[in-house]
Amino acid sequence: LELEASLAFENGLYFDFNGNIVSGDEDLGNRNDVDAVPTGVVDWRQRAQDSYRGTVGYRFNDFIDASIEAVHLAGDTRQRSSRGNISTLEVDSATFFNARATIRPSGEAFENTSIRIGVENVLDEVYSPVISIRNGVGRNYKITLSQVF
Repeated sequence: LELEASLAFENGLYFDFNGNIVSGDEDLGNRNDVDAVPTGVVDWRQRAQDSYRGTVGYRFNDFIDASIEAVHLAGDTRQRSSRGNISTLEVDSATFFNARATIRPSGEAFENTSIRIGVENVLDEVYSPVISIRNGVGRNYKITLSQVF
């Protein structure tokens, strides 16, 4: 299930919300003829965590837009099958923040061009996404140049 909502005001203030609620099972089958292989239904091993994103931004004028985004990955408990065993995995929730500024230069040479400068995971939170064996990326900086044609 994916939920999206946006609200923008004439003064430049805007709000966005996005939520993803993910569900899925995995049928390991009925393998009574094979020893040490789990059977039955468990949580799908590649299922992402439920996630929610909220953004507050302000468009100062036609050239500059700035926003801050809160990202929440929900905690989860799921069953996993590994090497003949079914175990329970506890996944902690995590919340981190991203900040962005978009600049749209003026002039004919820059028509339909934007430059986005951003910092993701501003507070350098340590978190581990459920389908990863490594921690999520710490604070990182991005500069994006885009051209619509």
